[in-house]
Amino acid sequence: MRDRAEIKALLLDRLWRERFHTEPDALENVPERNRPAPGSIWEPAEWMRSRIARLPGGLLRLWAESGRGHILVARRPSQYVPGRATWHGQALEGLCEIRAADAFTSRGLALEALADLVDHLLGSQAREDGAWLADGHGCTPQLSSVAARLVRIHALGYATPPGEVDAPRRYFARTLALYLSEPAELNHLDPLSHRLYSQTLLSERWWSAQ
Repeated sequence: MRDRAEIKALLLDRLWRERFHTEPDALENVPERNRPAPGSIWEPAEWMRSRIARLPGGLLRLWAESGRGHILVARRPSQYVPGRATWHGQALEGLCEIRAADAFTSRGLALEALADLVDHLLGSQAREDGAWLADGHGCTPQLSSVAARLVRIHALGYATPPGEVDAPRRYFARTLALYLSEPAELNHLDPLSHRLYSQTLLSERWWSAQ
């Protein structure tokens, strides 16, 4: 019987094969000083893979089995675009575009785009007109419970910059991206969201119990 780590590695490999794509000209807007060595066009995608590897196996399974959610490294700004798209004749649904330069110089923007995809996956398995977790919805009863907790935490506004109004999806994107890059910083700014992520959405143990 495969252990949890082996299953997670297989899921990550499956997503890498089926959901990662790179435009041939993706590196053209990367500053010269930041460009990888010749032949390393996959470096931005490999960096994204290393961050996605921080997600629990249960979340990766939900993603893989949804049939939706693609990572496309390109020249365009990092953003998540729900719905159907066509890329080189291939139909893709739920497209997370990552600007190649962001993988070197603005990684928070890339991670926020990934967080938007995760938000939509957890809300409705990224269905075109489906719900988002940050709006208070989950694609399972357990995720709906987490979504309700997230809504209450967001209302407290701990991590909202002074003078700003954080929409729920923006709040989730910023806090999840920060957890994936600087968890200690998130714990300092917003300990409630840090605790929620560490105990549920980003916990291997929580997913294993679902």
